[in-house]
Amino acid sequence: MTSIIDQLKQKQWLSQGGHCIEATENTAFQDTGYRRLNRALRGGWPLNGIVQVCSPLAIGELRLLSPALTHCEQGYNVLINPPGCLSGVFLSNLGINLDHVLVLHPKSHKDMLWAMENCLKSGVCRNVLAWPTNNIEIAQSKRLKLASEKGESRCFLMMHKASEIPLPVDLGITLQPNPLGLDIRIHKRKQGFPSEPFFLDMSEHWPRLAIEKPTDNVVHLHHHRHNGRAYAS
Repeated sequence: MTSIIDQLKQKQWLSQGGHCIEATENTAFQDTGYRRLNRALRGGWPLNGIVQVCSPLAIGELRLLSPALTHCEQGYNVLINPPGCLSGVFLSNLGINLDHVLVLHPKSHKDMLWAMENCLKSGVCRNVLAWPTNNIEIAQSKRLKLASEKGESRCFLMMHKASEIPLPVDLGITLQPNPLGLDIRIHKRKQGFPSEPFFLDMSEHWPRLAIEKPTDNVVHLHHHRHNGRAYAS
């Protein structure tokens, strides 16, 4: 039985959960730019590997990742098959250096996987953000992971929802919109259990896009006196 479990772990078909482990000096993380998220991730984004981001479109997912993309002066940020018409002004307003951005629109899912793998292992691409139109298979995910380790790069796999069959990714998070930011759940991570959903307040970073916190419905009456009689107004 032990040998079977070891084989499943080696093929990354079985993940092992554990109690929360504090980040050590040997653990490589990148600051997410959000203290609450850093605490939840026990350090930040992994420097290499695959990060699966399950999110509806246009709820702030790129703003969440923008701090990781702005610190990219030694390589390229590659966006593969982004939805809609991505604006350079938008990326620039996020603080991303456009000289270090490549946008690719492959003609097929096969071409997209080829572009992802070669960018990840090239050694000149720091981050690869990909929006696949078809499901990613386990074998394909393992190839991308090996490519990211070879090129010391990171892949943000942007998906509408988690795969029915869990993929061998280094980190998986699920995002939901919130008037003041995002509701986040860590649905997969190495050496740890999934987390309960938590709220990430983004109003401090993006105040113009956050809905103001509602005020209470209490009507405050001001009392004053006239000719010895009390009035409320």
